[in-house]
Amino acid sequence: MVEVWVRYGKTEVFTDIEGPVEILQPMKKWGLTEGFVEGLASRLDRDCDTVLVDYVWALEGLDLVVEACLRAAASIHGGLSGVKVGVLSWRYNDPEVEKALFNHVGRLLKEIGVGQVFHAQTGGDYPRVLLISPSVYWDGRVLGPETAAETMGLSDVSLAASPVVGCGGVLTDVVYGDLEEVARSASYGASEASVFRPVKSPEIVLLGGPGHPADSKLSTCINILASMTDVSPGKVVITALECSGGLGSAAFTELLTSPQNVAVDNPASRSLALWLEAASNHRVCLVTALPAALVSRFLKARHADTLDQAMMYGWRARSKDAPVLVVPNALGTRLAGF
Repeated sequence: MVEVWVRYGKTEVFTDIEGPVEILQPMKKWGLTEGFVEGLASRLDRDCDTVLVDYVWALEGLDLVVEACLRAAASIHGGLSGVKVGVLSWRYNDPEVEKALFNHVGRLLKEIGVGQVFHAQTGGDYPRVLLISPSVYWDGRVLGPETAAETMGLSDVSLAASPVVGCGGVLTDVVYGDLEEVARSASYGASEASVFRPVKSPEIVLLGGPGHPADSKLSTCINILASMTDVSPGKVVITALECSGGLGSAAFTELLTSPQNVAVDNPASRSLALWLEAASNHRVCLVTALPAALVSRFLKARHADTLDQAMMYGWRARSKDAPVLVVPNALGTRLAGF
């Protein structure tokens, strides 16, 4: 028997799995090397005194990258007192989630001595910046520094640093240099590193969510089923997303309740379209605080109050001996090969 834990809101929930089970283990993790800070500092423009952090929740290693990049900035400015750091989380498109992440990063930055921290806005005037933006498989595609710069309206990126996210939400590399050069290299790296092929072909897949604050609303975590895009139909897919804050914005709620609008080309509609595609190809079971009627009607999924309930549903739909794949953190993960 294997005890499995996944994030759920501000805590974690667990279940016991009997029978064949495989737990995704990231193959490669980025580690800070002695020359990284020096190499980054050698590429920084001394006129660049603003760092923009495009922050994504639940990435293992991202805080270490941010700290290392700021050490590089400090080395050419004689400390961090004259360095301004802006934080934004545009992927979530939700003010409350963005504020929670800004507060989280702000505490980290103050601990390492950053004095000027501000909440960056799209469309702001930020000349000569160091842009830190992860390249991560998000809604069926890799989103990274090029998309971040376009979304923010940045016209003068002095240097870009892009952590490359692999399966399991773990950083595998950090690429830095000119924006276009970094965007190409990091996007290719994330496309390759995001793929995970299990040893055995599972019939039940348990996808771990990002936890609070990203799973506080459905709109900010619905991208999770993008992990199933390349999986053959007929699986049971279980995930746990608390959604204690409800569905999200009025625009997302309208999108959810009006399926004909899903074809609109924006990030929310892409994520929702991938969810509905997965729900049509597989049996999806969602552990959540959302009402069961809503889950059934609009998400085309089965509702469960606990992870144990969800697993029992999976075993009844298949068998107690059905192989199970557990992905503790599905962020940046693209499952394939079964």
